[in-house]
Amino acid sequence: MTKLIKSIVLALLVLICFVSQALGEIIGSVQTFQDMGNGIELNCTNAYLSIELITPEIARVRVGVKRPGAESRYLEDFSYAIREDLPKIKSSYKVKDNGKSILLSTTAIDVVISKNPVLLTFLDKEGFCLSEDFSPMSWLPAPEGQSVTCTKSLSYGEHFYGLGEKTGPLDKRRSKCVMWNTGEYGDDIRSDPLYQSHPFFIGLKENKAYGIFFDNTYRTHFDMGHTFEDRYIFRSEGGELDYYFIAGPLVKDVVKRFSFLTGYMPLPPIWALGHMICRWSYYPETEVMDIARRARAEEIPLDVIWLDIHYMDGYRCFTWDKSRFPDLSGMVSKLHAMGYKVVSMINPGIKADPRYFVFKEGIQRDAFVKYPHGGLYIGKVWPKECVFPDFTRLDVRKWWGSLYNGLLEAGIDGFWNDMNEPDIFHPQTGTMDDNAVFNDFGLNSSHKKIHNVYGSYMAKATLEGISRLMGKKRAFVLSRAGYSGLQRYAASWTGDNTSNFDHLRLQIPMFLNMGLSGTPFIGSDIGGFFKSASAELLVRWYQASSLVPLMREHNCRGEYDQEPWVHGDPYKSFIRKYINMRYRLLPYLYTCFYEASKDGSPIMRPLLYEYQQDSNTFTLDDQFLIGRDILVAPVLQEGAVRRLVYLPKGNWYDYETKDVLEGNRSMYYDAPLSMLPVFIKEGAILPTKEPGLYTTEKSIETITLEIFPLQTRDSSTSILYMDDGVTKDSPFVLFEFDMKKTENNLCIEFTRKGAFDGIKSFDVKVYSGPPRKVIIDNEETEFRYEDGVIYLTTTKDVKLVELIY
Repeated sequence: MTKLIKSIVLALLVLICFVSQALGEIIGSVQTFQDMGNGIELNCTNAYLSIELITPEIARVRVGVKRPGAESRYLEDFSYAIREDLPKIKSSYKVKDNGKSILLSTTAIDVVISKNPVLLTFLDKEGFCLSEDFSPMSWLPAPEGQSVTCTKSLSYGEHFYGLGEKTGPLDKRRSKCVMWNTGEYGDDIRSDPLYQSHPFFIGLKENKAYGIFFDNTYRTHFDMGHTFEDRYIFRSEGGELDYYFIAGPLVKDVVKRFSFLTGYMPLPPIWALGHMICRWSYYPETEVMDIARRARAEEIPLDVIWLDIHYMDGYRCFTWDKSRFPDLSGMVSKLHAMGYKVVSMINPGIKADPRYFVFKEGIQRDAFVKYPHGGLYIGKVWPKECVFPDFTRLDVRKWWGSLYNGLLEAGIDGFWNDMNEPDIFHPQTGTMDDNAVFNDFGLNSSHKKIHNVYGSYMAKATLEGISRLMGKKRAFVLSRAGYSGLQRYAASWTGDNTSNFDHLRLQIPMFLNMGLSGTPFIGSDIGGFFKSASAELLVRWYQASSLVPLMREHNCRGEYDQEPWVHGDPYKSFIRKYINMRYRLLPYLYTCFYEASKDGSPIMRPLLYEYQQDSNTFTLDDQFLIGRDILVAPVLQEGAVRRLVYLPKGNWYDYETKDVLEGNRSMYYDAPLSMLPVFIKEGAILPTKEPGLYTTEKSIETITLEIFPLQTRDSSTSILYMDDGVTKDSPFVLFEFDMKKTENNLCIEFTRKGAFDGIKSFDVKVYSGPPRKVIIDNEETEFRYEDGVIYLTTTKDVKLVELIY
């Protein structure tokens, strides 16, 4: 009976979908078209359709519904996601009318527009169909704009990636999801939606990739073959149909081009790459200092201690509780002397208290969100009745940014924006009322449009404000909520997870899809936020997170302690080992951050990112790459002491034993609780340093280059980027290492750019058999060989190292 009811419900849902589309309006047929100088615009029966060329590989598609008496063909042309400084690139193109269709052709793609009805097909230059409309674009009337729908054909074997912070596997085919930022507490492994909205996905079709970014901030829906086997659908509940088609053919091409549109993360201060620790909440001051001293006594590397909401005076932002923290600046000064940085939380909810300076100033500035009739929107959060800044206003963002000055003067180093979905203690909606009004650059839009970007623009206000106040120092902001483009302002984490192995497994595909969605600086609450991690779970979570971009342990009040030392040895030693590994690999990791800041390359990558020709990687989401050269395969099953590992084509070095393993195969790898399986790609040169108790404790004057030689005749390239790790526009040095393997020798050519002189010399470790001789810059030099490792030292000015076998 239950199965019958489910079948009936499913059939009704399908029928409703067809009826809804039938009752809606479609774009119709082409009446006329014109060349706009950067693409074409088509005058169709019921709408205008523009195809604007951003680059030869990126086309923007907009549908402007014909509205009687409308002053403009389209809605406002402003994006909360697209970077404001997007370069104007002149793309050469040709337009040809073929009678029944129009061809818009660039050097990278061909767009075929069927005239009756209007259907779009995107082809590569070999004539391969990357994407095509299944049915005409359509819409239904909505209170704001239209409820727009785009339906595209789905090919057999097509895979989907991206869509930001979503539960489930890496491959999103047959999934459906909603973009609506939601404070989800202890999210279920199937929870949707979550804290962030990234309406962008990558399609992989017969090994050719493309991307679509649906730039619509209203509640949007994605059905990636869940309801129908032959099509996928994306639609919104307001606004207009506005999307960007991005050609590949490589997944990495699509990610970099999407990042070109939405912007790149700023290079953070190097301490933000360190191990961090947080609790809801560490207080009073004595407890914070106890944690700081304990970490140092246990020799657990730790850079940052976080202050959650209980440091505030009655949950009032930009204040602190004088009874719990009688001398905040004095405490922070003592922590700084121990090598720590301090990050504190700020929420958007401002207590509606006439005696509270932030509330009073905001009222004077008319800075808070209102209802259409002019009354203040008031919602309950931690301080009970609260008002909320309208971050869509420039003057409000500047004012908000200035409020951080008091905490900065007390020595606080970075800031954490939480509850900014915005999350409201509302029993039905969990957020603001739909009719709350925002300035929205003079458009006076409702919460339905602004909800998904509220968190991003709070982070923007925070970053811009503290950057002005901090001068040349780099700023650090963490945000729970956001929309595509958030990476320009803040790092992210996956919110309030739970202490169990299901949630540990869940984190990896979430991180990977966030990276593919243009958000590379990502992490999770290590050990889980809700409940308490067992000794085994805590070790495995720390191992899995040891090279993840954001490494922060965090858990909930009322739960058992979860710091790295709580379970004693041997667990404490296992955790310490892999935190030390992170600190040793900081130069490599920092270089990955540099690449992300330049072109959007994910720091943490699915294997398909580098091995797209290998179909074995298409659904692989329980192991990952850090940069190009480090493969991590964490143990994610409770009680497991070995796991199946897939190594792509080529040779790989076991980082623990330095044994060479043949790739293009799966193998079982023994991994007791003390072990994290890590593998290094042949040809890699990993820059490392001596680990310290915090990121800057040990000098970078001598960098150790760990060299993993090519096993066959081939070549490879590695890089090392370094600067002072603190200031914007710091002098830098960029080394490029070109390795060439021939039958009898291994040559490594060094190229250096930049003026930063922090690095003085290299200690070189080559994992290889003994050479007959070593030549550095044409002069034979001494070396030491021991236990399968060649040891030698060079200056930073070295040009060529040759190992003759």
